[in-house]
Amino acid sequence: MLLQQTPQQREQGGPHNAQNAPFTILISMIGGVRLAKAMHVAVQLGIPDLIDTTPTSAKALAEATNTHEKSLYRLLRALASLGIFKEVEPTWFVATELSRYLREDHPGTMRDMVLMMFSDKDWETWQRLDYSIRTGLPAFEHVHGVDVWTYMAGHPEEYIVFNRAMTAIADMTNKPISQAYNFSQISTLADIGGGQGKLLATILQANPAMQGILFDCAPVIEDAKEYIRGAQLEKRCQLIAGSFFEDIPTGADGYLLKHVLHDWNDASCKTILDACRRAMGANAKLLIAEQVLPATNASVGTVSADLSMLVGPGGCERTEQEYRTLLETSGFTVTGVFPTQALHSVIEAVVIA
Repeated sequence: MLLQQTPQQREQGGPHNAQNAPFTILISMIGGVRLAKAMHVAVQLGIPDLIDTTPTSAKALAEATNTHEKSLYRLLRALASLGIFKEVEPTWFVATELSRYLREDHPGTMRDMVLMMFSDKDWETWQRLDYSIRTGLPAFEHVHGVDVWTYMAGHPEEYIVFNRAMTAIADMTNKPISQAYNFSQISTLADIGGGQGKLLATILQANPAMQGILFDCAPVIEDAKEYIRGAQLEKRCQLIAGSFFEDIPTGADGYLLKHVLHDWNDASCKTILDACRRAMGANAKLLIAEQVLPATNASVGTVSADLSMLVGPGGCERTEQEYRTLLETSGFTVTGVFPTQALHSVIEAVVIA
């Protein structure tokens, strides 16, 4: 009954006229979680993989997915209102650019990101956002009894989805990062916490004279071997297992941390940065690839990521000044900030002489 019109509202054009714009905007925001869940259900059912440029009926889709036809149509209609699918005639749908990004076979697929964000572990965590706001501590650990990384180690199927989601983000940011900074001045680049090595491989392929070091925990390094071999970089890239909280490989003149520091609070970041400083020579450069918050009026995507860091691993997105302060505590000074064509920037720092 919330949206029922009064006679006066009907005369003025209903509750969606300019005078009631805040009402309409807030209703859309409040209902956003429901529509996002609708997208999740469509992905779970594999609907985006079944709809292409040829119109497909809700009836055919219901038969293919063993769902209730009329209810599925209502789901599709709701998603079409967001631009996910297009209803070309009643109950018949075609793909859109947005829906293609939810297909499993799309090179930039967001499918696993949707599955991850609506997994039980994440859904239950976000329901306790209030705990993080009240205490400043990760709601994930409060809800599940262990930190994110321990949980992932004990739930390999969920870790696979998480890894795929992170890979999708990486695939969209690796090339912009490699283009935003002049990596040609570095002879050996160590990617610390570099995962499968996709960013390092992108940079090595663009800089044929460069050598690389990929450093991550042992299971990740084991998984990375196949990718590095497939990229034909095994002769130019050392793979070393270890913990960035302890000892980081020496011998590089460039040390890269991408999507590492935002996972951790300031104290843990200092431990990581201290380990980098011990490994680095006097002329080496430290490169941090992260989203950098503006001092005010941050974008929706960036502040959403920031809240994810709060409730999940307990880290945060930071402003340029916060990165400068954080780096100074470990003996670094910032010498440049290089924005990319993606959401990220590359922060260059050197050891304070």
